[in-house]
Amino acid sequence: EQIVEYSFLAEFDLLQDSDSNIQAKRWASPSYCNASAQYFELQRAKEEVQRLDVEIGRLLSKIRDDRLKYPAAIKKLEESNSFLAGELTWH
Repeated sequence: EQIVEYSFLAEFDLLQDSDSNIQAKRWASPSYCNASAQYFELQRAKEEVQRLDVEIGRLLSKIRDDRLKYPAAIKKLEESNSFLAGELTWH
């Protein structure tokens, strides 16, 4: 995290004009900045994959539940609205 905090230092004019020559530091080089940005992008992508694994499980459960409940709901609807039930049977 500290590297990411430092990666944006080169963008500040105040630091570019300072006497301590921050731009000469190893961590301020573009290759280090790019590598650290890519590392943290990869970490976020891994987190996203984990989140999607959970969401996929939820979606599959919903599809399975709907497949089981849909025919029963149409059957119940036939009593009150046979036209709608007939239409839903086709879909």
